[in-house]
Amino acid sequence: MSEVQQTMNTAPPGTKEYEMHRTIDRIAAAHDEAMRAIHRANEAFGNDAEFPVLLARLQEAGASLREAKNQAIRIKSRVDANAEESAQRDVVAAAGDLGVME
Repeated sequence: MSEVQQTMNTAPPGTKEYEMHRTIDRIAAAHDEAMRAIHRANEAFGNDAEFPVLLARLQEAGASLREAKNQAIRIKSRVDANAEESAQRDVVAAAGDLGVME
């Protein structure tokens, strides 16, 4: 996984948060590879009559991967926000149980 660009993944391995980070990193790596494939295809097939079709498909793949990464980031952000709200509610409830909130 040395070529996979990694996000700031500080979550413990095996957790849902860790796996979300890994998934986002792998989608980003796939996008990067699609962009490299466009460059290599241009060098290898650039003069072929069918190259424009190949190029369009590779560009669509890159765009789809970029959209998939953005969607994964939105999902993770929502999960993180929900977890933070839940943790805050737990703190408030615990403070109330201890009589701190009176």
